This record gives sequence, structure tokens and C-alpha cells, in this order.
Amino acid sequence: METPISTNQRREDDRVTYINKGQFYGITMEYIPDPDKPLKSQTVKSIVMLMFREEKSPEDEIKAWQFWHSRQHSVKQRILDADTKNSVGLVGCIEEISHNAIAVYWNPLESPAKINIAVQCLSTDFSSQKGVKGLPLHVQIDTYDDPREGPVLHRAYVQLKVFCDKGAERKTRDEERRAAKRKMTATGRKKMDELYHPPCERSEFYTMADTTKPPVLFSPAEDIDKLASMELGFYGHEDTSSLSNGETGGSIKHGGGGGSPFLIHSKPPGTPTPPTLKFHNHFPPDTHSDKKELEQVGLTTDGTVFSSLPLKRPKLMPPLNERVMLYVRQESDEIYTPLHVSPPTTQGLLNADYCQDG
Repeated sequence: METPISTNQRREDDRVTYINKGQFYGITMEYIPDPDKPLKSQTVKSIVMLMFREEKSPEDEIKAWQFWHSRQHSVKQRILDADTKNSVGLVGCIEEISHNAIAVYWNPLESPAKINIAVQCLSTDFSSQKGVKGLPLHVQIDTYDDPREGPVLHRAYVQLKVFCDKGAERKTRDEERRAAKRKMTATGRKKMDELYHPPCERSEFYTMADTTKPPVLFSPAEDIDKLASMELGFYGHEDTSSLSNGETGGSIKHGGGGGSPFLIHSKPPGTPTPPTLKFHNHFPPDTHSDKKELEQVGLTTDGTVFSSLPLKRPKLMPPLNERVMLYVRQESDEIYTPLHVSPPTTQGLLNADYCQDG
């Protein structure tokens, strides 16, 4: 990944990369041939997704995404975006398979593939409390030898913390100053350089040993107003380094390095879905037992793992086919005035004029 790593992480801990929300970063995927495991097909499929670092249940993960999604201005706001114009070495289109995942196809035997992604959530977006430490996230890449079926050939991840307003650069500069100060005051037997990960301008992915656990892909319902009748808890955090399963290796290498001009929202016909856990919002719960199960999901051990937070009140808005927005102005006006016409009929226009003039 084309961004430097943190210089404040000890070698026994996973490397951490700081990025800015909404900023695109390049990821290069390169094939390292393995004579013992030759590729079955020329084209492979890689799913790039944003995941939580902590080991949580799928229900807890989806609850966190629901909390984040409920606070967005648009139901179509994605968690992970892709820059389709500046991708290199891809075969066909980039697919949006969920709000937090995209799928790309590429030919490892021909050349590396490069994509540009942007994360649209902050590490602190999963708590309503101010000053709470942000959650570490993962960009995870699952590569399938056969795009149609089969197990994961290679799984890799890089640990992220997402900041706003150029916060990643400020955090990096602060750590560089602390690192320089450590060198000046070091008096121990072991050199300080040996305690921390050495500086690196690109973030190399770790290889994950567990390739069988299905990832959680979040796809919210189009009608977000249905969520308003249920309270969503926010995601907690606890420090863990259990995901460090070795340095980057294996048959696919992920890291920082014209393409496809298209971005589609579904997979080609006849392409089976790989093993994943997809969740769709369908609230309120239909039965009393469903409500009881949902109430038992949140944990309240210390008040920092889960707590209830009501969603915004639903907006009473007619369907799109029953309303239209017009922009009008008189000769004496300098700017246009929006008129919300509902229903889109003459009577609706008269009502809109009456409301505006009144």
C-alpha cells in the first residue's frame, strides 16, 4: 500500500498504517510463483474489503456497520470506494459487491495489478463518546485461484487507523519527532532501532494463516427509515494482536506499487458467490423472539463495549416517483429557489407556489 508505516510500533506488534478518510491510496498486487502450487487459471479474483481488527462475532461486526451507516447523510454512502480511472492491470470491471468490499479480476502471469481505494469511515466513528481511542481496521484481500468457485488461495491484511483533515500526516510527523528524541536519549543495552519497526515508505501486507473464516460483507437495505424503530449499539474496542500470523509471503504479494473506466454493482451472470456473510437490514424485527435476541447482542461490561443510542428520527418523504424538485426564479431574483412539488401535478405545483410565496 502506497503510504508509510508507523515508526512507533514495536517489532512484536503488527505494523500500523495511518491514512486519511476519503483519500485514495494505491495498492499493488503481485504474484510470486510457487512451483508446488501452480495457478489453475490465468485470471484470478481478488476481493478487497474493509474489516474490523478485533475478533468479534458477525453480529457484532454488522451492528457496528449499522451504527456507522445510521449516522451518514445518504443511504448510498459507501465504506470503501475505488478509483476506476487509475487502475492498472485489471481484467474487466471493478465490482461493488457490498458497501465495504469490491472485487477485481487480474492476470498474475502477465503483470501486477494496481487499484486505488479510499476508506470513508474514521476509526472513531464507532463510538458516540468524545475522546475515545479509535478502532484499528484492516484492509483485507482474499484472492481466489478460480473466480467461479473454490477456497481462498491467499489472504492478506494491513492494519489501518483512519484520520480526518490530514491527521495521518500530523500523526506521522509527531511519531518521527518522538523517534528522533528516543535516539538522542537512548541509554539501554538494546538499541532503540531494534525495538521498533524500521521506517518504510510503503506498507506491506501480512499473510493470514486462517483462510477459511468467511468475511462479513455489509449491504444495508435501501429503505433506511425502517431502521429508525430500533436502537443500534456502538462498537467497542479492545487491544489484541492475535491476527499476526507471519510476514508477507505465499503466492500473492500485496503492497504499494490506465485501467478500467467502469464500476458496476453486481457480478457477471453465472458467477457463484464466494463464502461470505452478508447482512441486510430488515428492521423492525418481525417477532418478539427476534427483538429479544437483538437486545442480548449488546455488551455492557464497562460501558465502553456497547451502549444504546437511538437513531435519527425518520424523514417523512414521499417515494421518488411521487415528487419532483424544480428550481425557479423571478426576473428580479439573483438566485434560483427550489420548489418541492409533491405530487408532480399541476395541483402539486400550485401548492408548492403557495408554500413558497407564503
